[in-house]
Amino acid sequence: MSETPLHDFLLPRLLQLLQDAQAAGFGREPAVAVITDIMTQPSFDDVPLPAEPAGPAPMPPPPITEEYAAPSLGSVEWIKPYGQA
Repeated sequence: MSETPLHDFLLPRLLQLLQDAQAAGFGREPAVAVITDIMTQPSFDDVPLPAEPAGPAPMPPPPITEEYAAPSLGSVEWIKPYGQA
């Protein structure tokens, strides 16, 4: 373990990346140099992250009909007190 959880998270992934580069025939030192070069580029922080999958589309509002509309002052007879059918 190290000083930070982020270090512990990234270290095995970076080591695996270096092992993959070596397995592809690249030297370890050139691979580290290229990784360092990529990460120190000014545009590295500007690279957009992949978009997260969007959730389901929101439901459209119901149509404004008498069923959903607020009663007007002239039609309050259809409002019954609580507990009455």
